[in-house]
Amino acid sequence: MPHLRSTSTCAAVACTLQILPMVDAHAGGTGQAETLLAPVVITASRIGQDLWQSPATIDSIDGAQLREGQMQIHLSEGLARVPGLVVQNRQNQAQDLQISVRGFGARSTFGVRGLRLYVDGIPASAPDGQGQAANFPIGSAARIDVVRGPAAVLYGNGAGGALLLYTEEGSQPGIWRSGMALGADGLWRLSTQLQGRLNEAPESWSYALNLERSATDGQRPQSAADRSTVHMKLARHMGDQRLLLQYQQQQVSALDPLGLTRTEFDNDPTQTNANALRFGTRKSVLQRQVGLAWKYPLDAQQHLELMVYGGTRAVMQFQAIPAATQAPPSHAGGVIDLYRDYAGLNLRWGRIQDDVGGGQLAWSAGLAYDWQGEWRRGYQNFVGSTLGVLGALRRQERNQAANADPYLQAEWTRQDLSLSAGLRHTQVRYQSADHYVVPGNPDDSGALGWSGWLPMLGARLAL
Repeated sequence: MPHLRSTSTCAAVACTLQILPMVDAHAGGTGQAETLLAPVVITASRIGQDLWQSPATIDSIDGAQLREGQMQIHLSEGLARVPGLVVQNRQNQAQDLQISVRGFGARSTFGVRGLRLYVDGIPASAPDGQGQAANFPIGSAARIDVVRGPAAVLYGNGAGGALLLYTEEGSQPGIWRSGMALGADGLWRLSTQLQGRLNEAPESWSYALNLERSATDGQRPQSAADRSTVHMKLARHMGDQRLLLQYQQQQVSALDPLGLTRTEFDNDPTQTNANALRFGTRKSVLQRQVGLAWKYPLDAQQHLELMVYGGTRAVMQFQAIPAATQAPPSHAGGVIDLYRDYAGLNLRWGRIQDDVGGGQLAWSAGLAYDWQGEWRRGYQNFVGSTLGVLGALRRQERNQAANADPYLQAEWTRQDLSLSAGLRHTQVRYQSADHYVVPGNPDDSGALGWSGWLPMLGARLAL
């Protein structure tokens, strides 16, 4: 017999408190005047230019559009309008969002792979390509640029696309705003943003602080989650010189209800996998990162840019792997204990030349280097007949990954035509040292490396 299925979504109540300077809408006369919208200048192509003049496939989403009428918890709420971009909310904060651009990233079973994530020009993806969209501070976003197609190779090897979030700049007088949202299944969010400048001098430091916390009981048993995010930015403009300092922190504690078979879903989509309850499947994450971006003009036509970042990420995850499955000596166990350090830099030189073939030529050369090292341990998820607890050690290894990528980029532009080209040579090396060697589980240490060329061409013709 056919039946109706009820699904509770974000039937939300939102409240926002904002303190900011007031502007007289009728200043300068009472007549109706034409409004000229400011041009959207993008930097996703690594060269500042008008959005419509870039030969790269780039969409820019304003921060207000991301937040308007949304819970402001997941990127999936505000990016559905971007063509070629699919953001799938798994409704499971232990697994994060699945994001794909033209198919890149669609095979990721957790987190974001195949795409590069950046916040204020500083990577939010680990050197091995793994990223978490939960690191994006939606509450303080000024805009997000979505790069699709070949231009994404400018952001690293294996990048089929890039998501670049830029946060709001502090202004004088300062701004403070806070928001609250409530939804079904015990869902709530609190956020506050504080922005300003130390004084009115143009070269003074600006600051922007974003604090967010959200929690939910979940629609299904064993699906509660609690997440908090901190993002702080200090910036200073000294003529054409710019210095930016950034700190990010993300902490997640989430229960994992696991998936359902088609039969289970048809019978009751709100039920939870029985093994999730037996093993108490759950995941906790703590990540901290600092970054620096510096732009220094050499003269009117040349400049240097330096970006340096580093951070740590700790993950503890209890899985629903039966005890019998873990019996072989080579099995890694049902608990993942991961601690990771990572760092990187990008040094780039750029030059702009006018009157080159009737147009302007902008070109740059640089070197990107990234490294990460991690201790990965595995444990049994049982002790005797007690399930869902930390048991005996079954895996211990030290893994390292590094890449060094020199690159070149050039873009020639005139009023009706733009041509761009880029070339990146990537060298990647992985190394693993096995520290858990027992009878039946031999030493699996080893190393692997490869290299390759990544070209890019683009053209835009005004008709």
